[in-house]
Amino acid sequence: MYLIAGIVAIVNWSSMLLGIEPILSIGYIPPDAGFALVMITIGIAMTAAAYFRDNIAKCLACALVGSGLGIASAFIQIAVTLAVGLDVIITWEEGNVLGTIFDILREGIIRADVVLGLPALVLFMMSYRALKRLL
Repeated sequence: MYLIAGIVAIVNWSSMLLGIEPILSIGYIPPDAGFALVMITIGIAMTAAAYFRDNIAKCLACALVGSGLGIASAFIQIAVTLAVGLDVIITWEEGNVLGTIFDILREGIIRADVVLGLPALVLFMMSYRALKRLL
């Protein structure tokens, strides 16, 4: 899923550079090169974990690195979303501030990196337990 999200992001980013509408318009995958780079990196690490399933050390290392990066990207996105929400509260312009905060939280929390970070948390805990048993 990380690889798919990264590919969709890079395709949309490329289409925006050319000045056309995003080709694969999926609302919660931003057309951003940095996002695409992070998602593809995590996807490659997790795919390598499946590839090295015969070598338990390489499999666990790839799973720990990939899921750790997935958790880190999810927490960074949550922190950014909370910071933007607090910024709206601090600037407190006239209008529907509560609705604006709700929209910011909804759009920030349901992004692909946060949603994919939840299964990555489970994978990280399972890989860590397996590594502790191995050592």
